[in-house]
Amino acid sequence: QEKRVKSFFDSVPASQTTLQRLQALLDLSFRKRKTKDRAGFVPSRLILESADLIRNVLAWMKYEKRHSEVAADLARLDASCAYESSELLKSILTNDSEQGAELEPLRSDANTAWLFHGTSKEAAQSIVKDGFGLIFAGSNAGTLLGRGIYLAESCTKADEYSVEDRDGFRYMILCRTVLGHIHYCTERKPDGRRLQRLCSHGDNHCVLGDREALDNTFRGLVVFDPNEVYPEVVLRYARHYVCA
Repeated sequence: QEKRVKSFFDSVPASQTTLQRLQALLDLSFRKRKTKDRAGFVPSRLILESADLIRNVLAWMKYEKRHSEVAADLARLDASCAYESSELLKSILTNDSEQGAELEPLRSDANTAWLFHGTSKEAAQSIVKDGFGLIFAGSNAGTLLGRGIYLAESCTKADEYSVEDRDGFRYMILCRTVLGHIHYCTERKPDGRRLQRLCSHGDNHCVLGDREALDNTFRGLVVFDPNEVYPEVVLRYARHYVCA
């Protein structure tokens, strides 16, 4: 019985080749910018120490089912709406990155992307086993864009919500995320409940909040269905500082 249960969940260390690709993804998405959410200085680089690839069969089945539903929704959309979301997807920093043979390529029929979620070691362990819980939605990042799962295209933004362990390392999760029909938001003080309704009861599936356009900081993405996010890789890393 224990062997059978264990087969539904597994964590595998990434190969050296995959580690190099993941480090390249961190470097690609790194932006040296400071926001009010960051305590202290902005590091010069995030250096990957290790990465664990998550194999959660039950979570993957739920993700795949939701992925198919969103793909069907997109197929029914007006062509101009579908084009708008596909263009937004192309602009996401991590959109074109390939993570090697150990991770399946992203599918294009539901506008999927690799996104980061900064957290603590303990929270990361809970998320990869039990998924994102909406009961705690926005507990770190706030609820400006509604009570959902907050993700970042830039590792620098996700790093703001990471927690250092006693060995000096920090954690973020690389998530395979279904974005579907993206609602683009540049409001300085948006109505989070309205944005959430657009996704839970409207034609949208996620919100892209563009604070880069407003304040030259970062863009964040929020989804409101936990099954649209598959937490696939736990990244263990350290901040690196270079004195000017």
